[in-house]
Order: sequence, then structure tokens, then C-alpha cells
Amino acid sequence: IYTGDSWKVFSDALAEAEKVLLDENALQAEIDAACDVLQKAMDGLTVKPVDKSKLEKLVKRSEVYEAKIERYTPQTAAIFKDALEAARAVLADEGASQVEIDQKYANLQKALFDLREIPDKSKLEELLQQAENLDISIYTDESVEVFTVALAKAQAVNADPEADQQTVNTAMETLQKAMGNLTEKETEAAADKKALQGVIAEAEKLRKEEYTEESWSMFAETLEQAKAVNEDAQAEQESVDQMTKALQNAMDELK
Repeated sequence: IYTGDSWKVFSDALAEAEKVLLDENALQAEIDAACDVLQKAMDGLTVKPVDKSKLEKLVKRSEVYEAKIERYTPQTAAIFKDALEAARAVLADEGASQVEIDQKYANLQKALFDLREIPDKSKLEELLQQAENLDISIYTDESVEVFTVALAKAQAVNADPEADQQTVNTAMETLQKAMGNLTEKETEAAADKKALQGVIAEAEKLRKEEYTEESWSMFAETLEQAKAVNEDAQAEQESVDQMTKALQNAMDELK
């Protein structure tokens, strides 16, 4: 904290005083002389003048950002305001050392560089509304899993007051890609029921009184089962074919 010249004079005087102090044969006059020289050297120590010009300029420049602080995210704005307040306090402190001044300069400069503008989330919010209204039951599990992760990330970013524009854009792009990659489940082709319907039509032309009660009873039960399969939209082709054959056999066995 002292000038180079005054510190050198002091250092030399201190070295000489220590030398005399260690000399057991030193005379009192030598001791007194060394003491006087050291005292004068201490009194002559000159404190380096502090330079606040860089900090003053930075504070001045920071005031531009202070005037529009509402544009920045809460956390980065708070850090910046604290650093600016501390810098002003050091500028007002006549006893502040150069070390303190330089530290406040570094802190304010970093806080200024770290300011992050509040991002525009309007497009992300629109995309989230679309995504949240999707019927994911029609898509494959694999594509839905990727979509769900992207959706959760986008929702978190949208709720984060500290998210910057780049983070918002990345979350939106990832969600858009996941939505575009949603793959619909394959739907099985409906069973061909023409043959079954034909046999049912023929069966309904038959008259009960022309057959034995026992054979008709078995036939009638099979016919009802065949009609149920015909009305079942989820019936598989194998079930339809089996029912067609069973009804045809029941007709053939009528007596």
C-alpha cells in the first residue's frame, strides 16, 4: 500500500536495525542511531494514492442498465444491484484501499456481464397449450415417452423466472420435434364378415317347425352367437371364420 521508494528506505532501515539488535557488541550510540533511522523511515512511509477512475466509469455505464433493470431476470438483476450499491459505497469511502476498489470493480463488471434479459415465452406457451391437449393414447409408447420428457422440460422452463431466451428456444425446439415424431399406433384391419353375414342370412330363412326341437335348439343358440360376433366391431378374423363354420355346421345338422 506504500510507494516503492518509501518502502525501500523503510526496508533498508529495518534490516540495519535488526542487524544492530543482533550484535551483542553494539554500542548504545549505534543502537540509538539505528532506532532514529528506522523511526524516520516509518514516518516517511507514503501511502500509494488510490485510483477510482475505472470504477467511476463502470458505475456510470452501469446506470444505463439500472434504468431498465425490470427487463432482466430477478436473480441476475438482484446480484447486479447489490454489486452496484457496493461499488458506490467504495467510491464514497475516502479510506478505501486500492484492493477494495479493484475488487468492487471486478464484482460489478461480472454482474453486468451476467445480466440476462427476461425471455419472450409467448410461442412456448402456445406450443405447450397444443401439446397438453394432444390425445397421446393413439400414439406408440416409445414416441409418447420421448414426447412426455420434452413436455415436462418445456413446462419447467416456462415456469422458471430465471430461464434465458436460449433455454426457452431450445425447450420449444425439442418439444416441437417430439410432437412431430409422435407415431400413431398401427390399427388392425377390420375382419371380413361377408361370409358370416351370408350364412346368417341363409339361417334366418329357416323355419323352426320344419325341424326337430333338439336340432333346432342347438342351431338357434349357434345363430345367436353368430349374430353377436357379427355385431362385435373388435372381433378378430379367426373368430369370425370359426363362427361362420360353426353356424354352417349347425345348419347342416338340422333334422
